[in-house]
Amino acid sequence: METFDSILEKSIEEGEQKAEEARSVDSMKLLSQLSNKMRGLEEQLERELQAVETTKAQIEELSQRQIPDLMLHDLQMSKFTMIDGNEVSVSPEFQPSVTKDNQPAFFGWLRDNGHGDIIKRNVAVAFGKGQDNEATQLIDYTKSKGMTPSDKVSVHPQTLKAFVKEQQTKGNKLPETVTIYNFFKTKISLPRKKN
Repeated sequence: METFDSILEKSIEEGEQKAEEARSVDSMKLLSQLSNKMRGLEEQLERELQAVETTKAQIEELSQRQIPDLMLHDLQMSKFTMIDGNEVSVSPEFQPSVTKDNQPAFFGWLRDNGHGDIIKRNVAVAFGKGQDNEATQLIDYTKSKGMTPSDKVSVHPQTLKAFVKEQQTKGNKLPETVTIYNFFKTKISLPRKKN
């Protein structure tokens, strides 16, 4: 026959076990809720990022096609001021580019024609632990040690744009390796505040 103390102890143990199980169930419910919330926020973020991309495409369509076509072709104007004071203007723009396949030829052309100074070059070598002092050596030295340096050669997009604009202004011919996308761009300026 069980004593009162043993029955009480068993009851307390069962109660603690049930409380632990309840806490575990509550924790699992909370984990499930938090996981669902995170998944929902990730889906919301994806929708919002897609909406941003869609909005950017719509702005580009208006800025580079619809407004310039209407103003330049139909209305034959490049600037006007709206009743609210906003100024809308359309001006020619361009965006040059050089494909990856054409870069070596283009960089050669730049060097051959005295424009090599606009080329940026980033040389990188991966060193292991304990090779910090060797990192200061020249590329030839690293090659002699059996390391393979990466060599990235580029012209920054804004530098390329400025260079192409300068060459066009001077009437200089550019190589066929440069592609130029010409377009019109709309700018809306807010009215100046009166003092």
